[in-house]
Formats: sequence, structure tokens, C-alpha cells
Amino acid sequence: MLAALRYEESGYVPLYFNTFGIEPPSPAHWSNQVEEAEYWLARGIDSLLKVGTPVITQPHLTVRSWVENWPGERWLLMVKEGQIVHYTRVVVGKPMNKTPLFRDKMRYIEFNPTWTQPTSIVKNETIPKLKKDSTYLEKNHMVLLDSKGNIVPTSKLDFKNLSASKFPYLVRQEPGPWNALGEMKFMFPNKYDIYLHDTPSKSLFSKASRAYSHGCIRVNKPIDLAVKLLEGTEYDRKKISAILETHETTRVNLPEPLDILLMYWTCGIDRNGKLFFVPDIYERDQAVLRDLDRPMH
Repeated sequence: MLAALRYEESGYVPLYFNTFGIEPPSPAHWSNQVEEAEYWLARGIDSLLKVGTPVITQPHLTVRSWVENWPGERWLLMVKEGQIVHYTRVVVGKPMNKTPLFRDKMRYIEFNPTWTQPTSIVKNETIPKLKKDSTYLEKNHMVLLDSKGNIVPTSKLDFKNLSASKFPYLVRQEPGPWNALGEMKFMFPNKYDIYLHDTPSKSLFSKASRAYSHGCIRVNKPIDLAVKLLEGTEYDRKKISAILETHETTRVNLPEPLDILLMYWTCGIDRNGKLFFVPDIYERDQAVLRDLDRPMH
């Protein structure tokens, strides 16, 4: 591995970065990556030790289910009778906003969703932007709601004394392609308030590292996912597209609830049968390795 890295024209350096799921440097810097290679090789061995350990608590997959394998390669996989029948790229939570691990059942799709901002986003992002630009809400198709759900005109705000501690309103973004949730969300109601959704930020799906969200999971090409989930119903691609054009919020139940598992692997086998490693961005591997190193009684 190290000799290959020093030999810049061997072609092994790009392979090394692809194997470890990180952005490759420019060719001019390939010969400077020996120390980093040693680090990732050690991490790779640790990851293999972790994956090689039996996962006693992993639930049994049902006949038809969704498996969200992240950050790993950051793909969403649909598995039916042991075979992958659909897959797409996803964006997951940032290290400071980790997407949780759990199992649940996906039950419905909401087309043209509204987005009610979490309190943390209102306080840390929206209010500071609103103080700088009093038209920020209108520009981003957002409205204020009081505790009874009534729309409050922004003209009633005291912009001079606006503060996060004295802001009794909800902020809701209206349906449309501008919405932070995009044109649809895929719901499996849970205590974490986590779901899959579309996004207007399409460029992030092309990146090797895709951990940019506040915790929910953004899905690439969501209409393909919706068509697959609603297969055998009246909701084909044409009907779904017609619903999206209305910009009216519409809920459609799945034909049957589907199991969904959110899992975190830092190494595995890709679709071509090749071993891959990815950075342990949530720093979960070390906890598992510490447990493995404990003496058995």
C-alpha cells in the first residue's frame, strides 16, 4: 500500500481513496499521503474487527423492507426476498446532528409537504436572518403562526427588539420546490421525528461525503422511490407528477407498512463485491472496539 502511494503513476492512489470513501487530493499531492494511508489502513483493520463481531441485537429483516445503510456509502436500499430491488443516494445528519439508529415501519408519503421549522433552527438560523432582512420570510415562502395556528403578518413584528428568547411564533415554509423538504417526504412516525425527504439541494448527492443534514435523511431522485413504494396502486409516475403540480399537501398511504432499518457501517462489500471503508464520522467504532478489548469473565 505505502509503496504504491509513493509511485505516483501506478494508479493505486485513486484506488486507495475510493476504497476508503474520501475525497481524493489532486495528483500533485499523491506522494504526500503516506502518513494518511497508514492512519486509514489502521482504521480499516479496526472496522473489519467491528463488522466481524456478531450483532446480537440486529432485528430480522422481513420479506419486503427498506434498509438505510449510512453513513457507510450513504445509500438507501430496498430489499425484497433477499434481493436489492431499488437503491438511491442519501444525505444524512452532520456529526453534530447525528441521524439516530433505529427500526420502524414506513407508513405513508406526503406530497407537497409544509415544513415547520424546529425551535433550534428558528432560534439559531431564522431569527438572525430575519433581523438582517425583514423580508426574509416572504422571500423563502415562509409564514409565522401563533399558538392557535393562525397566520401572523410580519408587519406585527418588532424588528428592533427581535430576540430568540421572546419569539412566540412557529415558522412554516409553504409547499413547493423551494421547500426544505422538497416535494415529498416518506413517513415512519417515531420518537426522534426522523423521516426521509426530497431536497432542493441536489448538488450534495454528488459528493463522496454526504453528512450535511440536521438529522433527517435527504433522498436523491425521490419520485423514483415513491413510484417503487406505490407499485401496484393507482399512483403511477404520471399521477404523482400531477399531484406535485398542484402544490397542495396530499397524503398517500403505502399499500402495506414496510420495515425500515437505519444502520451505521464503516466498512462493507459494495455492489461490485469489493471491500470498502469510510470515515467513522460519528466516532462509533471506538466504543465497539473498547467493548471487544475488555477481558471476558
